[in-house]
Order: sequence, then structure tokens, then C-alpha cells
Amino acid sequence: MASKLDFSKQFGTGYVPEDKDQALVETPFGRGVVIRTRYNVTTGETTKEIELTDWTQPFDETATKSFTKPHMLYSTQSFPSIPSTVGSDVLTQWGRGKVIEIRNDKQQTHVVQLSSWRLAGRSKVKCFVAAQNIQVVRPFRIYDMSVFEKVEHANELKQQATSKFIAKEYDAALQLYAKAVDAVRYIQHGPDSSNELRADLVVVMVTCSNNSGTCCLQLKDWEHAAKYGMNALALLDALEKKKDSSKILKIMNKDGISDSQLFGAWKVKSLLLIGKSQLEKYEPSDAIETMKKGLDAISTYKKEGDPMFKQLQSQEKEIRKLYAECTQKIKEIRKKEKQRAKAMFSGGEQETKDTKKNSSNEAFAPPRSSTPDNATGMSEGGGSPRSVTFMNSNEAEIESQSPHDVPPQPLKKRVSFADGSSPGDDIDDHEPSFFEEHMEALLLLAGFGLGCWLASIAWKKR
Repeated sequence: MASKLDFSKQFGTGYVPEDKDQALVETPFGRGVVIRTRYNVTTGETTKEIELTDWTQPFDETATKSFTKPHMLYSTQSFPSIPSTVGSDVLTQWGRGKVIEIRNDKQQTHVVQLSSWRLAGRSKVKCFVAAQNIQVVRPFRIYDMSVFEKVEHANELKQQATSKFIAKEYDAALQLYAKAVDAVRYIQHGPDSSNELRADLVVVMVTCSNNSGTCCLQLKDWEHAAKYGMNALALLDALEKKKDSSKILKIMNKDGISDSQLFGAWKVKSLLLIGKSQLEKYEPSDAIETMKKGLDAISTYKKEGDPMFKQLQSQEKEIRKLYAECTQKIKEIRKKEKQRAKAMFSGGEQETKDTKKNSSNEAFAPPRSSTPDNATGMSEGGGSPRSVTFMNSNEAEIESQSPHDVPPQPLKKRVSFADGSSPGDDIDDHEPSFFEEHMEALLLLAGFGLGCWLASIAWKKR
């Protein structure tokens, strides 16, 4: 009796992985994708599991919801491929590739650039195949791609995003740039990863990150603009630290990407993204520090005759303009802080000034009486009028003046009366000192200090 495992192998009822190259075919029920192919050992037949992509309606017309599972077709019959177009992924007798041209001849010759072939450097292989000898396949998903295919896919997305950016479709461009970054973000290099591939990876990561940040600035998404700028800056800083011994940098220089472009123009672009975001988030001091780094990079790599000279010169103007805006923003913030502080403390100060002014006026006014004689300046006994003497800093005397004519003096003055009355009856000329005003608190503090001192002496004697 055959075991369960042998039975599964013989009749193909066990788990079978999905096909790596999933063909797109035309069936009597519409177009479909061959998900997997099962092989029957006994009969030698192959059974294809085909997901019907054209079927969107449920089988039951009375159902209120469509089926969540795809409609599947199981068949041992081979179905023809769907027609190919420029850009289609195809499978040829020499391997997998992409159609880059279709010629208008009898055989409708397809020019296919093979992606499964890897030659030295960046050399690519093209083949010429008749239309009936190719099979259109589903494009690879990210997790199906090799490292080479991920970098190529990211470059394709970058080209599409650039066309959207030129058309000022910033939202669509941002989505494509972000997809390109995500496609190569977590690449794990293997022994077959060449230095040319690593150089291409750095270029696509830096450029797509900077361009994504630029789209975010246009969409006023300051937080993500700064993050994309920091991603590009981290890569450039790591590469700059090893620029004397980096093989990747030498390959990039050979491809025409100079140090002034990498660590000058591209780095300054990243710093501008960060600085503008910091300014918009009311962090002008941080933005100034970021702009200083940009000016340092420009002073290092801006040289007459260099291809990047004009671009760096333009970026320098932009940095200085942003620097001025940050300085103005700092002044505005400080001005607002001063106004808040003034609003918090000016009310109490004004009240204190008014109280002192009223006290001063009352101190210099002669005592009033209810009799008309006092109102005219005559004494109660019909004697001579009172003489009021004010001793100012020049020891000048002012006699027989009305209290309303005397200007208020900010300092305490000595007052004398001709009739010999005591000034202490009407005016409190004594202002308590600090020690008198806080006598109780000082005594308590002294007692507490004495107690602590005695306790420390007792502790030392033990």
C-alpha cells in the first residue's frame, strides 16, 4: 500500500509552489494567469491552475457581494499567449526579458532585452524573436525580483515619476518616487552583486529620496520632506567618509558623476530640504545650522570651470536667502517673547508707579481743614499764614504755594510748619527697611540654621 506522501507525489494532490514565470493566456472564459502547474506522475499530464482575471461578477447574480476569492480554471489543455506590446515581460528560448521594439515585418520580429543574462560591467544582451516564439508573462512582484531586477525596476519608476514631476503632478510623482525607494530599500547583496550594481543602487536611492522630498515641499508636507532629505544625506555622508578608498565612488566618477555633483549639488539639495522644513516648523535656529553645513559644502566643491559651478552658485543664493529668512524669523520670535513678558509684568509695575505717585502727592500736600480760613492759607488764631518749605537737592525754598501747584517729587522731603505743628501727625515719613519687613522670616531662618549647626556638632562628637 502506497504511503500518503507517495500518493501526493504520484497524483499531484500535495502542495505545489507557484510558477516563477506565470504565463498570461487566452482561455475560452477570458484572459487568465497560470498560477501553478501540477504534474501527474501516473498519466504524465500537467494540470494548470489558471486565475481568470476578466471575471469580476459573482456566479450568483442574486448575491449582494462579489466573491473575495478569484475565479479559478483547472485545465490540462495548453492555451495561447495574449498579444505582446512594447514593455511586456516575455519568456523566450534564451531566457526572460522585456520587449523594447516590435518590427513591422512578416514575422513581427520582437526585439527583447534579456534580463536573465548578466555580463561584465553593464553590458546588456538583445535577441530578435518572432511573435509566435514568445510567451507573455506576468511582471515580477517585488519579492520575486533579484537584486539586479529591483534596481532596474526602481530606475523605470524613477523615469515615470520624472515625467509626472515635469507635468507638475506632484502627488503622482511622489508615489512613484516612493515606490522606487521602497523597491531597493531593503536589498541584501549577495556574492553576485557587482560594484556597478552597488553604484547604481546608491544613485537611485539618493536621487529618488531628494526628488521625493522636493515633491513633499510642493505639497507642504514638511515632516516627510525632511525625512527624505535625511535619508539621502545619510548615504552621501557615508560615501564621503570612504571616498579615498571606495571602489563604488570610482565607478560613479567613471560614469560621469563627479564629487562636486555627489557631495556638492546633491548634498546641498538634501540640506535645503531639511532646512526649509525646519523653517516651516518654526525651528529657525536649527535651520541656520543646517544652512551652515550647506555653505561649507559649496565652499569646498564650487570651483570655476567645474560642470556643477552654476548649480552650486544658484544653490548658494538660495541658502543665503533662506538664512536671511531664518534670521528675520528669530527676531520676530524674540520680539513676541518680549511682548509677552511685558504684558505679564507691566500691569503690576504700572500699579506700583501710580501708588507711589499718589503717596508722594499726599506727602507734600499741607493738611486740609474744614474752615474757610485754612482754605485761604490763614491760621486758626488769625496769625500769619503757614510757610511750607521743601528742601530739594539744591536746598531751595518754595514758600506759600498751593498744594496743587507743587509738582510731585519722587523722593521723601523734609517738611516744616511755621506754627510748630509736628509733621508726624499727618505724614508717615518712615519707610521700613528690608530687615524690618522680613524680621520674622529671618529669625526663623537663623533658628533653623543654628539647629542644623548644633545637630552637626553633636553628630561629629559621636
